[in-house]
Amino acid sequence: MFDRPTPPAYADNRIVNELTRRGFLGAAGLGGGAALLGLAGCSSSPRTAAATTRQVATAFGSVDVPANPKRVVCVDTYSVNALFDIGFTPVGVAAGADDFVLPKDRKSYAGLAKVSSAAGEIDVEAVAALHPDLIIGLNQPPIAAVRTKLAGVAPTAVFSWDNPAEWPKLVASVTTAVGRSGDEAALEQRYHKRAAKLRTDHADTLPRVRWDLITGSQDQAYVWLASSDIGVVLADGGVQFASASGGKSLGSNPGGSVPVSFERLGALEAADAIAVRAGTDGQPDAMTKTLLQQPTFKALPAAKAGRVFPLKAFFPFSYGQGIALLDELDPILTRLGE
Repeated sequence: MFDRPTPPAYADNRIVNELTRRGFLGAAGLGGGAALLGLAGCSSSPRTAAATTRQVATAFGSVDVPANPKRVVCVDTYSVNALFDIGFTPVGVAAGADDFVLPKDRKSYAGLAKVSSAAGEIDVEAVAALHPDLIIGLNQPPIAAVRTKLAGVAPTAVFSWDNPAEWPKLVASVTTAVGRSGDEAALEQRYHKRAAKLRTDHADTLPRVRWDLITGSQDQAYVWLASSDIGVVLADGGVQFASASGGKSLGSNPGGSVPVSFERLGALEAADAIAVRAGTDGQPDAMTKTLLQQPTFKALPAAKAGRVFPLKAFFPFSYGQGIALLDELDPILTRLGE
């Protein structure tokens, strides 16, 4: 998948999922038809019953899902963010997304039933115990291991997400699956308005500051490119990229990141400002602290100038997270423009 520090269950996107129609939905449809026949005999004007199911496009073709699902289980750690954005709370989620949901949603996420282990394996019995009417997930290995069983529990919609920069497609798929695409469209408009306002408010500063985006690990760093999820959001806000995140000095990897040893951090010397990942408290997380302590990082012009900025929404994959990232950037650009 992408070179990001995600929960271990989601290392790449390689699964084959079997998506089937639930027998009970078909039965419900027949029952609705019988009721209609009864009504027709009592009225001279024909009536049409509301559809009980809809078809949604998934990675494996069209799937019948409830027209108005109430009990949704997300078996991945990403799609839940799109649901939280539109005010839809699932009944169950995969574990491991504590640091990947917005602060306003963390309490809700913490209180939801978890349907995976810490290592990421999906617990089908835990899913079934929640009596879902719809299961949503991504095309990833942990879901592949139980794909047939999941499809036997409830209608299962699995979506591809091979490129993190394409998170808007994921958001659209998830919100459409639960019948709330209109809410997602309204949020998308808010996101674009926020980005436009940032470009207008900082029109003098944005062209003068070149950014590199980087996260750390115990033994190396990752430079996130302009084509990554964070890169796409920042670009919408008018951010210009330095040579490393611009894919010039370290090479490219469409939609992701490029690994770089601590010894080669000098590749970021052209950056006027550097964005790093913050923890939930807004301070550099543990891996970022390891990065910041490297002599080669401390020697960078941006580091010497005090232009290293931790961002809590460093990994955005929903419109709400995108707005949060742009909101974080706003006061930073004000400071850089002084």
